[in-house]
Amino acid sequence: MKDFLIIIDSFKNSISSSDIGKFFASELKNSDYFPISDGGEGFLDVINQIVQTREVKFIIDDLNFHKRKVKVLIDYKDNAYLESSDIVGYKFINSKNIFERSSFGIGEILIKLNDINISNLYIGLGGSAVSEMGLGILNALGAKFFDKNRKTISHPLIKDVFKIDNIDLSSLQKINYKIHIVNDVTNPLLGKNGANFIFARQKGASEKDIEKLEESFKYLYKLLLPYINDNKDAIGDGSAGGLGFLFKHFFKASYHQGSDFILSLIDFDRLKDNYKYIITGEGTFDDQSLNGKIVGTILNRVDEDKVLIVCGINLSPRNKNIYSLIPNYVSDVKESMANPLKYLRKAIEDIKRDIS
Repeated sequence: MKDFLIIIDSFKNSISSSDIGKFFASELKNSDYFPISDGGEGFLDVINQIVQTREVKFIIDDLNFHKRKVKVLIDYKDNAYLESSDIVGYKFINSKNIFERSSFGIGEILIKLNDINISNLYIGLGGSAVSEMGLGILNALGAKFFDKNRKTISHPLIKDVFKIDNIDLSSLQKINYKIHIVNDVTNPLLGKNGANFIFARQKGASEKDIEKLEESFKYLYKLLLPYINDNKDAIGDGSAGGLGFLFKHFFKASYHQGSDFILSLIDFDRLKDNYKYIITGEGTFDDQSLNGKIVGTILNRVDEDKVLIVCGINLSPRNKNIYSLIPNYVSDVKESMANPLKYLRKAIEDIKRDIS
């Protein structure tokens, strides 16, 4: 039996899951580590370390219609892995106007993958800066949009949605593989807990923008309703600005919680019994961390006395076996984010002391 299995999520805007894991494994003898991702930035890096893959690259449009080179990983079982933030992520924003961003490039990738012999596509949906319900994807796949005078609307964006009177999906290009979406967002598409009211603000939308986006979503939803077979399961529909909705209800995609998905890839339920302690954590540990995030998922599967939690800051009432950088080792947030290894080393020293 080894001492430590290290599975710590990234500290957002500070240090990656992979770098944290490597550091802990180098400081703690008799340990192993695996990186983790909820489907956002770093998803492919995590997959590449867990699964043996080959890389295929495509040239497609990003969220503002600039050409980008995007990679897809393919494993020996002909499963493909795509990180949507490489196409519609925050790093590509060059327009503050959320109404001018599109998921068109994701649709382009879906078509190109038809020419490759894959059986499943796993799409990490986290880190998306679009909020347009997959309008761009439908456009790329051949959907036709008409105004009230039956004139074609070419390349509509979410700002154009009220011009659309009818959508014809009869010529929509078929996908010849199974789609799976990976994300930790469980929010529905519409409402106060939906895609826009919860996530659009962090994508740069004003309060007025959010209200307009919500009305646009409701209008587009009614237009698409005739094509929806089953809309009872709303879990994850609000992920990635409504892309979760499109993939689930048009492409019959399976939805996977990010933490569950990665843990299944490493066969965690078998591995966990080979270690005395499981070290997990994330940048901000709060009540949401126990609801579908990696820490909560691990706590649900392992005796809590075996679980050690490392975080940048602890905003939860839980104090058992928690090593929080703030305020235990540093008081300034910017300093902790700029020099995480300095303070993570102090947490490791306390872990060594506590278990000795």
